[in-house]
Amino acid sequence: LSSKAWFEELRDWVMQEFNKDAWSCRQCRQDPCLYIITAPNGKITLMVTYVDDIDCMTQSLPICSIIAEKFNSRFGIKMVSTEHMLGIHRKRSVDQTTGEISVRLTQPGFIEEQYELYRDQVPAREIYTPFPETEFLSMADEDGVRIDIPIEESTEVMQLGYQNLVGALLWSARTCHPEIMLGVNMMQRVMSRPTRRAWKCALHALKYLYRFRHRGIRYSSTGSNVLQCYYDSSNKSDPDDGKAQYGTALHLHDGPIMWSSRKHRNTGLSSTANEYMALKHAVVDTVHMRMLLDEIGIKQTTPTPCMGDNDQATTLARESRVTLGNRMIFQDYHWTKEMFELGHITTHRIDTTNNHTDPLTKPLARQHCERLVPILTGTGNGLPPIPTKVGVYGN
Repeated sequence: LSSKAWFEELRDWVMQEFNKDAWSCRQCRQDPCLYIITAPNGKITLMVTYVDDIDCMTQSLPICSIIAEKFNSRFGIKMVSTEHMLGIHRKRSVDQTTGEISVRLTQPGFIEEQYELYRDQVPAREIYTPFPETEFLSMADEDGVRIDIPIEESTEVMQLGYQNLVGALLWSARTCHPEIMLGVNMMQRVMSRPTRRAWKCALHALKYLYRFRHRGIRYSSTGSNVLQCYYDSSNKSDPDDGKAQYGTALHLHDGPIMWSSRKHRNTGLSSTANEYMALKHAVVDTVHMRMLLDEIGIKQTTPTPCMGDNDQATTLARESRVTLGNRMIFQDYHWTKEMFELGHITTHRIDTTNNHTDPLTKPLARQHCERLVPILTGTGNGLPPIPTKVGVYGN
């Protein structure tokens, strides 16, 4: 069966099997791969499907065993350790002194496997940053002129395994290492005609991952159960199209649950415009996540704080104000104002030095990475307090 056909067959069977005999089941609106199953005794099981891999979290292990038996009767299944899913290692720990429960997600096996493939080519020196601090990958030079990449060079880099390595890095960036997302995005920009510079950047990222393969991302029971959003934007544009890079991250229980690093869809005419556009993308993710959490019973009862380091962008989401700088912003980005008025989000100004989405917008020096990446990944000492400052015109 194709993935689509299998998804439909599984969905139809699940909805039929678990909506009878006092069971109830509904497919999540915000994520159709997530099913919320309620047993006759009222206990809830959340079930996520990844093609033919299924992951469950339940309020009752006996109920989960009944669900597994039903699946086994219909499809034939293999039970595996809860510590592993799709190459991700999930380690649950309990601090015997404080009672804190933490969960850490890592990919040491996958990263070690990739490292062995390119061991002879990775840099010999120690690597402490996700991307070389002075690099910026583009298909154009600083004057916006397309770079003439010799076909021999790009062919050589392709044969070395550039596309395969970048694909592997992307998997780690999406699952356990958000800090390499910027570098992977830059590598993808030159995917069709990679250079030796791009290849060195990919090997740099691999060496970094190998060094920090046991860090991953972490969630804590003592962390805040209030959804928090952070965003940032670079003001340095790609000379190929004039668009800058933005980054967003959503946190729950101090760990990241959604993050991104992408180029803007439109050209920003100022730092305020770039930051305000980044805020809109952050709010889109925030509203989606609020609705998803609501569906699974983790209702957010207060507006989600969205924190960035630009005063004007922070204030513009709250106030109707026309200036020479903001009247060029497309209407779509003002959707943020509507979400503020509806009470889904609130905006706060955070100091640039504390904005841990900065590594998602531009390459940083080692000292900045060592300060911000632990906050981004939830492996440090928790998130900073939510600031009270709104913006330059705010309260």
